[in-house]
Parts: sequence; structure tokens; C-alpha cells
Amino acid sequence: MYATVDGAGRPTAFYDDTVSAVPSGAVQLTTEQYRQWLAQQGTLIWNGGSLVAAPASAPTSAAALAALDAYRQRKQAAGVMFTPAGAAAPLRFATGDAALARLLGEFVAVTAGLRGGTGPWQTADGAFVTLADADVKALYPKARAYVVACLAREQALAAAVAANPATDMTAGWPSNL
Repeated sequence: MYATVDGAGRPTAFYDDTVSAVPSGAVQLTTEQYRQWLAQQGTLIWNGGSLVAAPASAPTSAAALAALDAYRQRKQAAGVMFTPAGAAAPLRFATGDAALARLLGEFVAVTAGLRGGTGPWQTADGAFVTLADADVKALYPKARAYVVACLAREQALAAAVAANPATDMTAGWPSNL
């Protein structure tokens, strides 16, 4: 078996000299090398004398920005810790888009006098609790501030990540405590 390779050592074509003509510059492969190269496509290159591991591809700016957005969404959805009236310890309240919209609705109901003092709520961990109007008035601004801080952190990192996709995007995020 023979192969032609590009400047980076990636195969461009394979040739069996019993079936077709082999172009000049093609490299001769053992049967084992040929099988290995086919089995591990994209992970091996020819270094002039043997197969070696291909260097890791650098992430593209688009892929890094998508990863940054996904990371922000995970951070945002992590929720905020809040201790409602009567609770012995802080509880985690969801801050994903749907949870924040629901909490905003409760906040509006409280400020419009439509809520009635207390109401049921479910924590991010699935436990049911009763939130007083005062709890909603304190929880919504905290949750919103956390979400806005997460978006601001993503915005601050976006230019750096676009310029250098290897930028560490895990540092400097807001606390959800």
C-alpha cells in the first residue's frame, strides 16, 4: 500500500500498486500502518518515516465562543443561595431563564398586591417551600443581579476568547452565595 500526504502529513489518497499506478512522492506503508491509519482517521499523521499522533487542533474562535456561552448558561443556571423566612439554612433557587421569568412574575404580583402574603415555591433541588412576599422581594433582585453578572462576565470574556480561543474562561465568575 501507498499513500500521498499533504504538507501536514495527513493522507490525501491511498494506492494499491496491484490495482493502480502509484504517483511519484507517495509513501510506502506496511499493511499494519495502512489498517491503523484507516482505523484511527484524523488522529495520526505521517512524519516522514512513520505514523505519529496528530497534534491537537487549536479551537476556533467560533467554537470557543460557543463553549463560553454554554459555560455561562451552566453558571447562570446554577442558582442562588437564599434563606427564606423560617428556613434554618440557605436553599438553592434556580436562576435559569424559565425560573427567572417565573420569579419575576411573582415579584410583579407582590408589588401589585396580588400575591396574598405567602405562596408555594420549589427550590432548584426539588424541595417545596413557602415563600413570603418579603422573601420574593429579596430573592428576585438577588437572582436577577446574579444572572446579569453572569452575562456581564461572558461579555467581558468574549473579546478575549475571540482573539485567543485558548483563553481561560473559568475564572472571574460571580458568586451565587
